[in-house]
Amino acid sequence: MDTTSSQGQRRLPKWVIWSVVVLAVLIAFIAAGTVSVISLAPHAQPYLTAVERLQQNPDAISELGTPISAGFPASGHISLTDDSGDAELSFSATGPKGSGTVSFDARRDLGVWRLTRLELEVEGRDVPIDLGADAARLPRLKPLRLE
Repeated sequence: MDTTSSQGQRRLPKWVIWSVVVLAVLIAFIAAGTVSVISLAPHAQPYLTAVERLQQNPDAISELGTPISAGFPASGHISLTDDSGDAELSFSATGPKGSGTVSFDARRDLGVWRLTRLELEVEGRDVPIDLGADAARLPRLKPLRLE
């Protein structure tokens, strides 16, 4: 294949140009992912609490063994407005005896995060393990009496 132009200058093959373009796009995606992770760092409290509860829960230890490794949140969302917000996230959990997925919901009121649902779904087990949410600590609404 002749890669010289009519004026005698060498041209790069198209595959080299496309390789550089693909590499640039991959670098951009990696940079965007890194910025996303860094921007979520201040709101990592629900995730850190979920990991701590997972690693201390006797049922989770029985199913997965120790040590239990937690993956980074793989799916879900975090929504924030001033001092309030909500999160719905899931992440992988692995141990020497098995693996599973931790799913949790959290609510942020007046700047304080509380877990409203926290459970571990273990592969091969029909019923998820309740890892203990903070629902009892959330303020309960008084029943409305209609007369």
